[in-house]
Amino acid sequence: MLTSTSKYITIASVLYLVAFFAFASGLVNSIIEGGRAKGIIIPSRSIQTIGSKSQWSFLIGGFTVLLIALIVGFSIIKIKMGG
Repeated sequence: MLTSTSKYITIASVLYLVAFFAFASGLVNSIIEGGRAKGIIIPSRSIQTIGSKSQWSFLIGGFTVLLIALIVGFSIIKIKMGG
């Protein structure tokens, strides 16, 4: 069973990884730059748009990789703790 300290560390590490992937994927840039545009697809190379069809596959793939990394990480911690 997890102690209260390890629960806080787990929550903080998950939030850190989610924030890292959000910044690395350009989500913040697309929200900031795309908010000024009126359409879903913007005819400019300098602005990232959210409306592309490949976005959902990248989002699902990113969260899948994140989930696999969390499972492997927690498995390693469990092994190191002797469980």
